[in-house]
Amino acid sequence: MYSYGVDAYTVVVLAAPKEDRRRFMLHAHDAGMTTGDYVFYTVDMLPDEEVIDPESVWKGNDGRDVEAKEAFECVFHVSNVWAKNSLGVRG
Repeated sequence: MYSYGVDAYTVVVLAAPKEDRRRFMLHAHDAGMTTGDYVFYTVDMLPDEEVIDPESVWKGNDGRDVEAKEAFECVFHVSNVWAKNSLGVRG
C-alpha cells in the first residue's frame, strides 16, 4: 500500500490472460474495489493483435459489458507492442 498525504491506495498488477483479467476485474468491481482505493495494472508481454483495440480488453459475451467497462476505468494497461517499422525495417 502506498500513501500520499491523507489518501492511501493499493496497487494490483495482473499478469494473466485477457479473459482472466476481465473476470478478475468484474469480481473487483462487485467487491467495491474499483472506486479509487485500488489501482490496477495489466501487463501483456506478448500481446495479440486485438489487444491494441481498447474495447477488446473489457468486452465479453456475458451481458456484463457495462460493469466491465466501469471496472476497467481504473486500469492502466502496459503492453510490449511496437510498429513493424520501429526497428528501422522498411516495408
